Amino acid sequence: MKVELHCHTRLSDGSFTFEEVTELAAAELVTHLAITNHDTTAGLHEMMVQGRENGIEIVSISGRFWPPNARCRLRVRPALV
Repeated sequence: MKVELHCHTRLSDGSFTFEEVTELAAAELVTHLAITNHDTTAGLHEMMVQGRENGIEIVSISGRFWPPNARCRLRVRPALV
């Protein structure tokens, strides 16, 4: 199992299209890929289909921009694994 937990596409601030990302990940034998585009889940369904076609399980972790002085509450939960 090879996992990449932080990857952006051109829909956010990455350099590659999702198709290019999945091709590169497949070439590196990545089995699980987390797409961490900022402030969007656009194209998520297509990304998941493309990932499956390349043997890669895709998850989306939509990053959220928080201004430096913003207050947010983070809850940390124990891992279930």
